[in-house]
Amino acid sequence: MKTKKLIGYCFTKSLGDMTAEDIGALDGVNIAFGLIKNGEVYWKEKHGKRDIARLKAINPKLKVVLSVGGWAADGFSQAAETKEGRAKFAESAARLTEEYGFDGIDIDWEYPCSDKAGIRAIPEDKENFTLLLKALRSRLDAFTEYKLLSIAAGALGFYVEHTQMKEAADILDYVQLMTYDLYGEWDSVTGHHAGLYSGAGEGASSDAAVRLFVSAGVPYEKLVMGAAFYSREWKGVRNSKPGSPAEKGGQTHSYDTIVKYLETGEKNYTKMWDEEAKAAYLYNGEQFVSYEDERALRYKAEYVKDKNMYGMMYWEYGLDKTCSLTGILREQLDK
Repeated sequence: MKTKKLIGYCFTKSLGDMTAEDIGALDGVNIAFGLIKNGEVYWKEKHGKRDIARLKAINPKLKVVLSVGGWAADGFSQAAETKEGRAKFAESAARLTEEYGFDGIDIDWEYPCSDKAGIRAIPEDKENFTLLLKALRSRLDAFTEYKLLSIAAGALGFYVEHTQMKEAADILDYVQLMTYDLYGEWDSVTGHHAGLYSGAGEGASSDAAVRLFVSAGVPYEKLVMGAAFYSREWKGVRNSKPGSPAEKGGQTHSYDTIVKYLETGEKNYTKMWDEEAKAAYLYNGEQFVSYEDERALRYKAEYVKDKNMYGMMYWEYGLDKTCSLTGILREQLDK
């Protein structure tokens, strides 16, 4: 019996690559991404209806949700600013929901009140975000069959500061924590980008994010833990310990690329484990690579069960061409 939900983000182009086994293991697929144009939601797709029909045929209980937004996706602040704009946005999302048979809408606004991604941002985004969710919930409730409404939330303090999470939680079915990219090549020191706990010298962690959102008014049972199917890398690192200075950032690698490096010895990496953070990483004397292996993901899944959270999600299906991590998460969540 499935005890906790497992949701996978998947790029539109990767939907057709999902294996039957993985489709059967998932409770939800978040299609990335719907975007905003002239205040309305649209989805760039070529074989959307065919791909969704395949998913549903393999797993009739699967919830297929359109995720709107993503990094550098503009239009949220503008749409949310007025009552008319919010109604227009909600109506367009509902039209797509009806046309493609989506089971709901996921909002990935990165981020309210922040223009870091080059999008428009105003202080009023904080309240307008809640109003936009209310407009969406009201419009989706007009469907005969219940439709899900969720968000992907930044896992650091700035996100809670610039949103009304207690009010949002009352509207949403669940809140998906992007408990990854907690550290990255933009930092001058190495760190665990998706670590479960804070390691030595670190503050950010998945556990810290969960506690932050609970304190902001989101109940455990509406929180979803995020997992990463990719890595973050630093170069010019002279010490294998997390928190060490780095000369510059490096590349982002998919999980299957990491597996290949370890199997072939191509980069001379040594696989390492931080027991305190419950996090995996690689080091070769010059490069430090933070990623999530099977062991780290099992610890995260166990944490989700211990805290009675809604479940887990991951970014992104196409980044695991070994097609192993989805099954591992499903197995651990069901134990």
